[in-house]
Amino acid sequence: MKIGFTKNAVTLKSRIYALQNAHYARLSLIRTIEANKAAETWLHNFFSGVRGVGEWFGFLDDMLTVMPPHETLNPEPLAAIPPTIYPHIEITPDHCRAARACLDLTQADLAKLAGMNKDSIMKFEMGKKAIRPNNMAAIAHVLMERGVDFLFDPPGLCFERWSMLRQDPPCV
Repeated sequence: MKIGFTKNAVTLKSRIYALQNAHYARLSLIRTIEANKAAETWLHNFFSGVRGVGEWFGFLDDMLTVMPPHETLNPEPLAAIPPTIYPHIEITPDHCRAARACLDLTQADLAKLAGMNKDSIMKFEMGKKAIRPNNMAAIAHVLMERGVDFLFDPPGLCFERWSMLRQDPPCV
């Protein structure tokens, strides 16, 4: 997760492009806050416990909701930046099916929890339909909220609650 500051939407797009060119994994914008440089400093300090190098941080769910102090917020929003949350990971149809099965969720259950239609979940899991970024985020959020950790190399799942018990996690 990168926490950074930019003055406008054009600069933001060019910064994302430059970061993507230098990074091996697909990067996605997950949140924007209309604020000043002081907000960036405040967020860096607030999340210092998961700081990596420079402006890079480990991900915490709070990063999707925490707001810096009111005096650091801009009254004028940046034009052309939608307030949509995009996924920070891309799950596969296999991830979705396995996580659902482990959590004993039906496709209808997952669809309802993610605010989607059951047919979209079914077609995604069958590999017949690509899923939009906002729906991918909703699915991932529902599953991760229930303790699922996604593994990518090799692909699979682990459950957070086992690591809290200091046992080897069951993986699928």
